[in-house]
Amino acid sequence: VDSCFLTNDALKREHLKPALHEIVRQINKNGEECSVKMHTSVFVNLKLLERRAEPPTVASSDVPMFCNNIDLAELEQMDQMTQRVIASIDGLRHVNKIAQDTDTELDLVKAAMQNLIYHNVIKLVPIFSYKNRYIVTPKIQELYTTRDLQKELVFFVVRSGAKDCVSFYESFRMICAFDHGSLVKDVVNKMKANNIDEKKLVQYCVLKGYLQRVRDYRISLDDSIYIGNNGNGHANGNSNGNEQAKSKMQTTLRELCDGTNDSDSLACLGYIFNSRSVPSARKNQQQTTASLDSYLTLWK
Repeated sequence: VDSCFLTNDALKREHLKPALHEIVRQINKNGEECSVKMHTSVFVNLKLLERRAEPPTVASSDVPMFCNNIDLAELEQMDQMTQRVIASIDGLRHVNKIAQDTDTELDLVKAAMQNLIYHNVIKLVPIFSYKNRYIVTPKIQELYTTRDLQKELVFFVVRSGAKDCVSFYESFRMICAFDHGSLVKDVVNKMKANNIDEKKLVQYCVLKGYLQRVRDYRISLDDSIYIGNNGNGHANGNSNGNEQAKSKMQTTLRELCDGTNDSDSLACLGYIFNSRSVPSARKNQQQTTASLDSYLTLWK
């Protein structure tokens, strides 16, 4: 502004074209950034940023896992909330649990997670449970043929305090044991690999794409029976309040069990289904169950 570079046509004709050529030359030479003197006191500092896709929407039931090492200097430059959130990431706690443990608003934690995903610090995986089901993906071929990936796997999945090292054969055999009909606990009981941490194995393989979670979605088939029966009355003086609370809970569950919310999402909201697809409520709510014909489970 002081030198009138932007408004002086003569200066622009004299200096702008050579400066643009110099910018192109330095970018091609350095690859990322350049610093060019446009005029006596006019400098232009440019840096190319990697073009990345928009991060996905973060759900309360998603579990963040580190996909790259974090430099201490980079961590110190982050805001305090992000530092607090990062300290709670262990590959097992879901977003809702992290928000509770750090006493941070859920929306703020989700925003921090999206920012970390954008900068390729973390990726999201499903909640681990011994009742989960997984299938092997075609990407398992990369693990089978790449020595470096095999070393990384056995280093990551060894159980803390294990006396013996984990062999790749043992780890790979356990991964290949997952199929549509097997729960995690079934695979663990079948393989009996005491030196392998099954939680680390599953979460690591999902993160790398070797395993894919088969999610279960609940679909309500009965509009009248959910957690309890609307027609049941109570003789005590708190019957009206109990009925109102139960009715609200039934309505909420009816809306949630529409085939779009998996069991992880329902669990974060306080609803738990057992292996026979019978729902129950937690958080000090009366735990009554619906008939077995009230729900259909869709696996996909």
